[in-house]
Amino acid sequence: MSERLLQLHKLWIEKFDELEKGFPEANVVGPFLGSEPDRYDPSLPSVLYVGWATRGRWVDREEWQNAEELLAKIRDVRKKELNTGGGPFASLARRLSEAIAKACSSNLAEPLQNLIWTDICKVGVAKGNPPEKIYRPQFHLAVDTLRAEIEAYHPRLVMFVTGHDYDEVVQEVVCETGDASWQQHQDFCLRYANQSLPAVLWTPHPQGKRKERVAAWIEKACELIHVRGSI
Repeated sequence: MSERLLQLHKLWIEKFDELEKGFPEANVVGPFLGSEPDRYDPSLPSVLYVGWATRGRWVDREEWQNAEELLAKIRDVRKKELNTGGGPFASLARRLSEAIAKACSSNLAEPLQNLIWTDICKVGVAKGNPPEKIYRPQFHLAVDTLRAEIEAYHPRLVMFVTGHDYDEVVQEVVCETGDASWQQHQDFCLRYANQSLPAVLWTPHPQGKRKERVAAWIEKACELIHVRGSI
C-alpha cells in the first residue's frame, strides 16, 4: 500500500471520530477503508469496484486502535461478505470478477483476487446512505482517496456502482465538470482509458435491476478491461 494511502487512512479515522462526536444522532459506522484482496497482483486485469457507502456496524470502534488493525478486520469481513454474501452488490462483484478473469484468460489464485472493493463515503450510517450532513464533510477526502486508490492499485477499470447519487464525486475524480466526455448507454455510461485514468464504467446499483441489464454491465466491463487503451 502506498504511503499516500496510509496517510489518507489516518485522516479517515480522524474524520470518523469527528463525525461520530459531532453527530451522535446519525449513528455513523466505519470507517470502511478500501484495501486490496488477498494475493492481489497488479499485473492481473483488475477492477476498482466502488459503492456508495457500507451500511451496518461491521466493525466497532472498540475493536481496533489504529489503521493497521482496522484494515485487517475490514479485509476479513469483506472477504466473507463477497464470497458468501447473497446481496446484489456482492453478487455482482463475484460475477464481475469471474467474467473478467475468463475474458482475459487470467487464472486467479483466489476468488476475487482481481477486485478491490472501496466506497465513496468511507464513513457510513447504520441504515441507508449517509445524509448530507455526514456526506458533505467527506467530499474532498473522498475525491483525494479515490484518486490515490487508482494510482496505488493500477486497476484496468474503475466501476462506480452508485448511480447518480454522488455524481459530483465521480465527476471530480475523473476531472470533468459535465457529461460531454461520457458515452451514454441505456442505463450506464463509460469513458475509455486515457493517459491519466483507466477505463471508467458508471452504472446504477444492482438492487432491483433485471438480470439482463446487470449482464450487459458485466459484458461492457469485460470489453473495457480487455482494451488496454493508452494508459
